[in-house]
Amino acid sequence: MGKRAVNTPADVSTVQRLLQTSAQKLNDPSLDPKGIDGKIAHVAANSGTVSAIQAFQTRSALEVTGLIEPAHETWTKLLAAAGETTPTPPPLPPPVAPSKINGSVGQWEKGAVNAPADVSTVQRLLQTAAQKLNDPSLDPKGIDGKIAHVAANSHTVSAIQAFQTRSALEVTGLIEPAHETWTRLLAAAGETTP
Repeated sequence: MGKRAVNTPADVSTVQRLLQTSAQKLNDPSLDPKGIDGKIAHVAANSGTVSAIQAFQTRSALEVTGLIEPAHETWTKLLAAAGETTPTPPPLPPPVAPSKINGSVGQWEKGAVNAPADVSTVQRLLQTAAQKLNDPSLDPKGIDGKIAHVAANSHTVSAIQAFQTRSALEVTGLIEPAHETWTRLLAAAGETTP
C-alpha cells in the first residue's frame, strides 16, 4: 500500500480498516486513514492512508516508506497493533497410522486369538492385496471381523493360506503380529511396518 504499490481496492480497504482499528486501540488519531474507501490518492501528500501508514511506521520505529508489503515488518506490526495476527498455516493432517494387530488371526485350531478388530484389519489388508495383485484367491469375501470355527469353511483362512502360498511362506493359515506373513501382507497392501 502506498507509493510504488499495487493498491488493489480490497488490499487498500484491509489496510485502512487495520489502521483505523489501530488508531482506536492505541488512541492515536494520526493513524486514522480518514475513511475506508479502498482508494489511495495519486499524490501521496494528499492521501490520508499514506499519512497514516507513515505515522504508524514512525510510531513503530520502522523505516518510513509509506508502503506496506505482505509479510514485511510494517504489515505484521500493523496486524499486531490492530489485535490480529498473521494467519497460521492449516495444520498438517495427522500421519496415517500403519495397520497393526495385537494377536494372531487365522485358524482356531492353531491357537489363533481372532479378536474381531484384528480379524477385520487382516480381512481389509487381504482385500486390498487381492485388488492390487489382481488375485481373487486373496479376497476374504467380506470384512466382518469373524473367522469360521471350521477352517475349511473360512474364506479368511483360505485367503491367508493363498497369500502364504503366493509369497512362498510356510502355509499355516495363521498371521501373527510382527511375523513374516504379517509384514509381507502389509507390503502387499501398500502399507509398511513402522
